[in-house]
Amino acid sequence: MGTGRRDGGQGQEQHVLPSHHKQPPHPSHRHQRQEGWGHRRWREASEGRQRGGVGGAGQSQWPVGDLEDVTQLRNLERTVEEITGPLDATMCRGALTACSRLHQPDKAAWIIEKMRERGPPPDETCYATAIDTCARKGRWSVAVSLLSTMRHTDGLAVENPTFAVVMAACHRAGQTERVLALLTEMEEAGTGGGNRGGAYATAVHSTLASREYGEMLR
Repeated sequence: MGTGRRDGGQGQEQHVLPSHHKQPPHPSHRHQRQEGWGHRRWREASEGRQRGGVGGAGQSQWPVGDLEDVTQLRNLERTVEEITGPLDATMCRGALTACSRLHQPDKAAWIIEKMRERGPPPDETCYATAIDTCARKGRWSVAVSLLSTMRHTDGLAVENPTFAVVMAACHRAGQTERVLALLTEMEEAGTGGGNRGGAYATAVHSTLASREYGEMLR
């Protein structure tokens, strides 16, 4: 028995590979699959912007929903630097959502900075997304700075869940004093949204961990 077969009495043996064995794909085919539909759309849109100029009406056609990997976020950075004038609000919101999904806190903070420099100014949702991204990835100092800018510089209201997520990041970093300061700031602001019990629970755990028992009881 063997894997070969005779061909029409010609005496020539042809080897037939088992059905489950297939030749590896050509490297170019592998690359095409890795690139993916979203990346191709992003690349094609970028090429279209270069042909038609940047900073024009083409901004609204950017495939922001296809920002699925860090490489595309880097492409976004280059594109933002090429634009003259205000940025596109939809593009910025989509990029911030992608930063959250891809765990890119530094890029999220960078987008907020560019929106403040060039316009349109970031709204509460943009700030909340960037702050949440930074806080959940341990960048507590950046999250605190964004929250302060949001409230005191841009005059926007901060919801309780945003305070709570920043307090949790500070607690994980052992910043008990910062946690208590944020709790006081939240109370003075009289903000709404979400359950304030989470923020208080974080403050209790933080003071307990640092043995600030008097603060914990207060």
